[in-house]
Amino acid sequence: MFTFGVFLPHDTLTGILSLTMRSLGTAEIGFWATREHRGHGYTTEATLTASRWAFTHLAVDRVEWRAEVGNTASRAVAEHAGFTLEGTLRSAINNKGVRRDCWVASLLPSDLGLPSAAPYLPAPPPPPRPRTRLSIKRTNPQLTTHCQTQPLSCAP
Repeated sequence: MFTFGVFLPHDTLTGILSLTMRSLGTAEIGFWATREHRGHGYTTEATLTASRWAFTHLAVDRVEWRAEVGNTASRAVAEHAGFTLEGTLRSAINNKGVRRDCWVASLLPSDLGLPSAAPYLPAPPPPPRPRTRLSIKRTNPQLTTHCQTQPLSCAP
């Protein structure tokens, strides 16, 4: 685990950021900001700096971000840093003994114009869905007659 303090030039702490190695080539990023320094872009800048460092010095090919669903401030930092939201994981976070859903997003070296330590082969796009034709069969002659004479009220 790598933990960093995020400071302004005059040694004012704005927050903390950490990178935790989860598996080969994958690190998870976490952060928090002091109340008075939220919304100024410091955490976004620190997230980009730490991710770039992980890509270039740790041979990381994927930085993951996770946050409890509803933590919109954390999600905004991830999105401003260029992370791609991948979805919601059910029951993936334990918060004070309660299982909760979380959002997950990722940042890849290519998102920052950097090379990967290992080759990356993205999944091919899904094939186009076949278009189905809807056919309606009229089996009730009374309904058919009524619908033809009363086009706006098609009830028997």
